[in-house]
Amino acid sequence: MLELSVYSASIVLLFLYLLIFKSTLNLTSLFLVLFLFMYGPAYVIYHWADCDKEHVKILSILMTMAVVMFITGQLLYVWLFGKRKSNRLDFNYWVESERKIIFINDLLLVFLSILFSIFIIVGLFFFGGLDSLLYVIRNPVTPEDFGFYRANTGVQGWISGFYNYAITGTGRFIGFLFLAIALYKGNILRIWFGVGYLLLIFVGLLANLSKSSALIFVFQILLFYFVTKGRKLNFRKSFIVALFSVFVLIGIYLLTTNAEDSFTAMTLVSNRIFNEPNRVLALYTEHYPAIYPHTYGMNIRLVHNLLSDSEFVSSDMLLAGNIQGATVNSIFVGDAWVDFSYIGVVFQALFLGVYLNFLDNLVFRNNNLISQTVFVALFLAVLSLISIPLLPSMITFGLLSVPIASFVLRIRVFYKK
Repeated sequence: MLELSVYSASIVLLFLYLLIFKSTLNLTSLFLVLFLFMYGPAYVIYHWADCDKEHVKILSILMTMAVVMFITGQLLYVWLFGKRKSNRLDFNYWVESERKIIFINDLLLVFLSILFSIFIIVGLFFFGGLDSLLYVIRNPVTPEDFGFYRANTGVQGWISGFYNYAITGTGRFIGFLFLAIALYKGNILRIWFGVGYLLLIFVGLLANLSKSSALIFVFQILLFYFVTKGRKLNFRKSFIVALFSVFVLIGIYLLTTNAEDSFTAMTLVSNRIFNEPNRVLALYTEHYPAIYPHTYGMNIRLVHNLLSDSEFVSSDMLLAGNIQGATVNSIFVGDAWVDFSYIGVVFQALFLGVYLNFLDNLVFRNNNLISQTVFVALFLAVLSLISIPLLPSMITFGLLSVPIASFVLRIRVFYKK
């Protein structure tokens, strides 16, 4: 009871921090709103009945540590690098500011767009992508069976890694930047190619049987429109988008599961958003270290491959019931606990607090086509932080890879306003 009560107090502290210091619209405030939405009152309600169980006590301690260290990281960045005026880190201020001249390596951009398009097309037609999607549409299954089917189908083989990069963080950034430049120049041929590339990404996400990712991509397209047109966001627009997302999710669940009506589909959506992440999060402290030992970095595939000759078995696979290729969705706290115990949660939360503040200053420093499309791409990365470990968010979903790609593309070619 005490641990859960302390976490509840930390949630209030986080809300006040958001209200007082992060009331502007940026990447940090987006993460905080999503965290409070999924792991605030929903966490307390879900775990209230089990608050005296040891693994729930440990989890509540970890979540409290994560909140405190995230705020500490935010303040540490301000102490190290100074504080910019809050309105300078606000989306609505930034989107209306003057668009500046930028440099873009257009040849590299075209090459990457074509290359990623090829990866997606090959994965869809020759490595099981379209076959998996058509099977699910023709044979609706329960959500549990859907998860098992997804773990063992979709795009398979050697191309799967390239395919996933093409439809996630870096691939989407390349697609949005290509289309933004095409629209800016008014080049009809490149506009059609850019639209076709984004359509390929959407089909590729559906073929990987990722319902939430497909919906988030639709959000990114809407955000791309607002950013490139210099349109502000307000509560009314945000509410309409949120309402639209509910209907889209209901439609996706009706299409891909055996839900017979909208109410059942809505119940499944609600369970997926509020209950499932908190249920999965508790599995980490329930299984580690009581059943499985802490891995001390060996849960990271690259580290395991470098230091061990044994077969890599991820915590995701173990928690999902030894299903090969399965994933479980929850915030980075669980994975940090598996890898490095308490110190892992402390370090990752501190790092994330510093890094999100850094990204806000990086993106909102200037208004140009690259910073605009970086923001749209990082929207996915920030959302991914709520449901996957930190390392995949950094690399696959673009929290680190997208800023690096944007830096590489700002070479040689002068782009005139």
